[in-house]
Amino acid sequence: MRAGTHRTVPPDETLSRVAPHLPRIGITRIADITGLDHIGIPVWQACRPMSTTLSVSQGKGLTDALAKASAVMESIELWHAETAGISVRRDTAEGLGSELTYDPRRLPLAYGSLLTARTRLDWAPAKPVLPGPRDDERPRWLPYEAIRLDGTVRDRWTVPLFRPSTNGLASGNTLEEALLHGLLEVVERDVLASDGERVPILPGSVGGYPGELVQRFHDAGISLRIEDIGNVYRLPCFKALILSHDFPVVFRGSGCHTDSDVALSRALTEAAQSRLTAIAGARDDLPGSIYTSARISHAGIDARAARWAAAAKTPYGRRDDSGTSVRADIDLVATRLLTRTRAEPIYVDHTRPDVGIPVVHVVVPGTARREH
Repeated sequence: MRAGTHRTVPPDETLSRVAPHLPRIGITRIADITGLDHIGIPVWQACRPMSTTLSVSQGKGLTDALAKASAVMESIELWHAETAGISVRRDTAEGLGSELTYDPRRLPLAYGSLLTARTRLDWAPAKPVLPGPRDDERPRWLPYEAIRLDGTVRDRWTVPLFRPSTNGLASGNTLEEALLHGLLEVVERDVLASDGERVPILPGSVGGYPGELVQRFHDAGISLRIEDIGNVYRLPCFKALILSHDFPVVFRGSGCHTDSDVALSRALTEAAQSRLTAIAGARDDLPGSIYTSARISHAGIDARAARWAAAAKTPYGRRDDSGTSVRADIDLVATRLLTRTRAEPIYVDHTRPDVGIPVVHVVVPGTARREH
């Protein structure tokens, strides 16, 4: 499957594989919300009422099947992270010694964190993404607090040390597919937080299936800005911004991939998803400003749309660094992350043998986290 995404099997097969597990995972409803907007880019929701994080997960794609699979798999990822039965090790960074291959202070820290090398933490076992020398069989470790996803209010007092995040949490039809998805998300968030040059792309120059998405925005009367974000990873990364009179708020989407068509289509579909999320109003983490203070006047909309159109002079050119296998793409992206951060990409494997759906949480110390 290489249209809009790179997957080892079509989305219908993915859905048939996971369907028997949905009742146990707690997904009670899968809804097509595409028709709530007039753009027509498929967006679906998966609802899991007993979640301890987000009860509504979103999915988008070129087709209904891709959007439905995206929503379901995101909900499955969260369930795995929430219910992970990880055997932790209680120790300090000093106590781990050579088994700790990075400085924990390079992970996203909570505001005012009191972390030191002598702070006793729960450590979750992790694995390296890149194969190393055969004689290096050291276990890798991540602070459990940095990857623990649980919004439950507990009757205890603790000082936050890290900022847990879904950044790098990913699933797939295979473990390698999940790893690649997680790595690309880490790159994308790091690029968005950087000061890389943003080159406005001429929307009318976009062809192929990303061009079909651009046309849908045009036909719906939606102003569109596409930014090609330069980055040290030399990977295609795009940001899409949309704005219209019928919903006077700027909605954004972003995407990163070894294939620029995939990266751009992800940015475009995510922008449409962001708008539909606000229209549907069911997402747990929606800020109230979307419906109040974030609104732009009609004159402001026209002025911004004119600036977007005037700035977009660079034509789109497809770039594809994809290899002949998922493993080749993993090695490419992970090696560039290693070169950039000087820290090896590692991951916690959340895959449960009794479920059999590959889920991982990829972490690369030294990369930035930016929610969008």
